[in-house]
Amino acid sequence: MGLFFPRALTIRKFEGGLKLDSDYTDLEDTETNDAQNCLYGPDGDITQRKGSSRILNTRLTSNGSSAVRPITGHHYFRSLGAASGLHIVGCGDTLNDYRETSSTVILTGLTDNSNTFWNFVQIQDPRSATDDITFGVNGADAPIAYNGSGTAIYISSITSATQVPIGKYITQHANRVYIANIVDSSDNDSPVKVMRSEFGSDGAPNPHRFTESFYVGGSSPEGEIMGQALLRESIYYYTQNSIYRFNPGVGDTASIDKVVENLGLLAPKTLVTVGGGHVFLSQRGVFVFDGQVTRHASPKIDAFIFTEGNASQLKYATAVFNHRLNTYTIYFAGNDKNGIPSDRNNIGISLDVRTQELIWQPIIRGRNVSVISNYLDDNFKNQVLYGDYYGYLYKDGVGKNDGLGVDNGFNEPVLSSEFSSVTVAASAAFTTSDDGLKGHNVTIYEGTGAGQSRVILNNTSATVYLEANWNQKPDTTSKITIGGIDAYWRSKDYSFESEHITKLFKEIDIRFKEQGKIDLDLYYIVNFNRIDGATLKKVRMHAKAMVWGDEKTGLWGSDRWGSFSVISRRILMRPTKTQSLYGTHIAFRFGNSRANEEFRIAGFDIVKKDVGRR
Repeated sequence: MGLFFPRALTIRKFEGGLKLDSDYTDLEDTETNDAQNCLYGPDGDITQRKGSSRILNTRLTSNGSSAVRPITGHHYFRSLGAASGLHIVGCGDTLNDYRETSSTVILTGLTDNSNTFWNFVQIQDPRSATDDITFGVNGADAPIAYNGSGTAIYISSITSATQVPIGKYITQHANRVYIANIVDSSDNDSPVKVMRSEFGSDGAPNPHRFTESFYVGGSSPEGEIMGQALLRESIYYYTQNSIYRFNPGVGDTASIDKVVENLGLLAPKTLVTVGGGHVFLSQRGVFVFDGQVTRHASPKIDAFIFTEGNASQLKYATAVFNHRLNTYTIYFAGNDKNGIPSDRNNIGISLDVRTQELIWQPIIRGRNVSVISNYLDDNFKNQVLYGDYYGYLYKDGVGKNDGLGVDNGFNEPVLSSEFSSVTVAASAAFTTSDDGLKGHNVTIYEGTGAGQSRVILNNTSATVYLEANWNQKPDTTSKITIGGIDAYWRSKDYSFESEHITKLFKEIDIRFKEQGKIDLDLYYIVNFNRIDGATLKKVRMHAKAMVWGDEKTGLWGSDRWGSFSVISRRILMRPTKTQSLYGTHIAFRFGNSRANEEFRIAGFDIVKKDVGRR
């Protein structure tokens, strides 16, 4: 009796995650090493990630200037007992009171440097029972204080302290403010120096006076302080090569101890508190620290970060913890799809912390994120907000499009084009109010020049003008999308446990949630074929459409998957000039890049027939 090999491969639960240190065959059945802008959902499905929406369509700038400047800091401020709050936002040489309907400059004349980032903390001012204060530092200017009204002020203007420290990082503990990595040319050890606010003569903390100081590691080889973060009752100081624990104590009871050596913080804005620990980017990858020991979280993606990442820009990477998704997401500057290095944080990747397995979600592309943070909104819901390099702020996790919310994106055929612009039919009616589509991406998703993406400089109702020219000019065969999220997932190369047996691959059955009218781009890839040689089929993923492509071959069924209903669709495979159906391995890739569409895949079956040994 010969060996029995299964007729079909069945996948019903995607939970393998991203593994970038292996090829297409060295993967578990639901792992991938080629996917972007997707999420592994809680029901075991794969779904296109959510988009984002601008808070205002008017960008922030340096005061009195129209120059494009990045967002350099964000804090959501709401006073004790207040019904609503506001965003404090740094951009260029200004701090801004930024709200849902308007923005107001609250301080000008600050250092205008794209790599000078703000750090904020908020405390209740002990001198007032009802007054909350936000303190901010940027490593270049004197610390500022803001109470939510009027103008922000320098702390030096409200204190008689002999020294008001300029520093890079700020935190608070027990109503005392700690400023670390002091900028002081008179003190050679100032990069490892911490100053904290004092207690007044009445015994109450006074967050406006800084007279106490201590040093973290002295001038030892651990390097300068790169960040500080609370964990339980201690403050942890991250240097370039070590981690220290500071126990505040009272008077002589304060202590500082080295708890981790030969491992430090590479990118200050990636240090984030997640549950009962910290997550951060080091020189060796992403690590998790629980206050005692570290755990390497990123061996499957380290090569990608340090190979694709722009080495000179990794120190400006930024990260956030998304409470709704339970993910730690890091954005860093890397190569674009054409292999061109960027100096902007244009690649994101998320660590799923729902389990101990440390699963990484697919890569995020299509965004340029200068800073990102989370906050509790006025309804006490967790939100994530990010700023870009054009002076705009976005709410993350909103709708089906990046920057344009739920159904406000555009999918349009090209009417005419130049290397610096593209025009569509006037009926498209592009947004022109305020800054119009400035700062959004336009992408060619079909026809000549497909795959190219550019940032929009300005636009009329039917024409967008580009920040940089097309490499290949689109024509009337081309279609563009504005706001669309280019999302796809590629499987491993499946051999059906018989990699030396030649098979005839016959059909793929896809299970998906009905999400409205969606056209899924499905590639099946036989015998390690390149994606440009693989067979592309457009699958209409809505129940009323009973055709697949131009063939009446779709068979439908209905079922339940976790918390949602699914539709099953049978797709009969056909050979093409570049793709045979005979081979030892098969893979597939599904995705969608158009605006106003999203997909959710619940599983699949691949059916084959063995025809002999290779």
